[in-house]
Amino acid sequence: MKLNYFNFNNYSSSIATQSLQAAAPFLTGSNPEYWTGKGNNHGVIAGYDWIPSSGSLKLLEFNTNIQTPTETNFLDNAVTWWKANNYDTIVLVTRDETGNVMPPLNIVGDITASLASEGFTSSIYVQDPYPTPVPDFDVPDNVFILRFGFDSASPIDYLASDKREFRNFASSSGIESLMPRKMVNLPDGFSNGVGVPDVLIKDPTEDYQTLLMNYFQFYDITDDNKNYLLSQSYCEEFIQPDLNYNGAYYSEVRSVVMLTPQENIFLQPRGSITADTNVFQTQLPCYILTADSGSYTTTTITRRGAITGSQVLMSDDSYTNIENVVTGSFLKIRNINDLPDEAGCGNYRWRSWSTSSLSIPSQSNVEVTEKWADRYTDSYTVINGDKKFGTFTYLFTSGSENRWGFKPSIELSVGDYLAGEDGQPLKITSFSVVSSSTQVFPICELNVEPQDYYYADGVIVHNVSCQGNAWKSYVTYTLYAEVFWPDVNETCHFYSAMSSNSGNAPSYTTSKGNVTGCNSTGAWVSKGLCDAVA
Repeated sequence: MKLNYFNFNNYSSSIATQSLQAAAPFLTGSNPEYWTGKGNNHGVIAGYDWIPSSGSLKLLEFNTNIQTPTETNFLDNAVTWWKANNYDTIVLVTRDETGNVMPPLNIVGDITASLASEGFTSSIYVQDPYPTPVPDFDVPDNVFILRFGFDSASPIDYLASDKREFRNFASSSGIESLMPRKMVNLPDGFSNGVGVPDVLIKDPTEDYQTLLMNYFQFYDITDDNKNYLLSQSYCEEFIQPDLNYNGAYYSEVRSVVMLTPQENIFLQPRGSITADTNVFQTQLPCYILTADSGSYTTTTITRRGAITGSQVLMSDDSYTNIENVVTGSFLKIRNINDLPDEAGCGNYRWRSWSTSSLSIPSQSNVEVTEKWADRYTDSYTVINGDKKFGTFTYLFTSGSENRWGFKPSIELSVGDYLAGEDGQPLKITSFSVVSSSTQVFPICELNVEPQDYYYADGVIVHNVSCQGNAWKSYVTYTLYAEVFWPDVNETCHFYSAMSSNSGNAPSYTTSKGNVTGCNSTGAWVSKGLCDAVA
């Protein structure tokens, strides 16, 4: 099977053009009923999910209530449009989802601060929890209403909630050619070739996206299953996506569009997909497909850990295959000074930490607290011929900048250095990637304490970290919300949602510390720092 690798530059033009083409039917000139009760000063943030395949894009899903990009400048094109249309006040409509605001207050606060820097006045309207509809707003012509959350009364959101309805809309609006073909429209004898599914079945009411394809059902079309496939409520052609990171990583691109009655404004692709040819790990699905008599099985995979057979340094200076290490045993390490501790689930400060020195002479032991030996990866890196790690295993490394820190193995290259067992730098003299779109390889992960790393195949490996939220809590109160690091004497982030904050830095005493500074002072949401209390 031919592997096509994802490069954003191949799609930088078509993503904007096709997104606006897909959004065009929502203009009042085409379908005014989608804006009933709304004036021209209303907009909706929407997402279009595209599968990149050999230079072309196919539309998979249309969504509202999307995860908003974290970049504060993602509204730059909207800002330009607002200024051209004489809007000077923006109302950001969010939704209360069982105690959490969507989008989160920190993101909304950053948006208000960014708008303020552009000369706009902004405020936030938090809608009651679903299914309460968003009300119509009677506001002056200089005020623009921008909705982020889901509106149960909006016909636009109705299309986003059911793929069948959006497909019907696309067909009647002349944009269905942007989407994969329905099973019923495939020609007789259609096939994607050996090892590639022909079609997939989706639940039309669920927003699974490409990244969770293990919830879909994949089939080759055969005489025995053809009628079954035709009987499904949502069965469509499988588009073989481009791959990423020299391995079987399915790519997906989300474009963000501001829909308005007058004109649709392309904002950007999904925030973390840029002109870089790489896609972040969080956007890579953890599955692989294997053909079996017309249907396909889905194997969940991880890309963290050492390949089975890797040698782990034990506390008695012996070596054990990583898959044979048992919980409760002890491993020998060298201490790394000032490395941030994970301090709980999802605390990733160690990823951005670095040091100029490899001075780690002292030795100690760590205990194996958890082990995962029944996992698989679809790709791994081979370093210096014998060191084999999943492509997202974090290794202690230094490059030409002479700074030491942890990086995923896929980001390393010949000439970089790893930290050897003797406390000395070990130069990378060869580097390659083994990958497959149809085969998996056994891999093993460890969690160790109190330090969060160990030696495997002679180099320092960071242990697997849990995949939870980076914050221990996100508590929303009547007047403010706060998020904080778990149980550590570090600064935490504080978000205030008091209307009196306009032009003023917040000053509050909270259960987790005192606010000591503020780097934005929006009309409703301000972001500051506080000293956390253990």
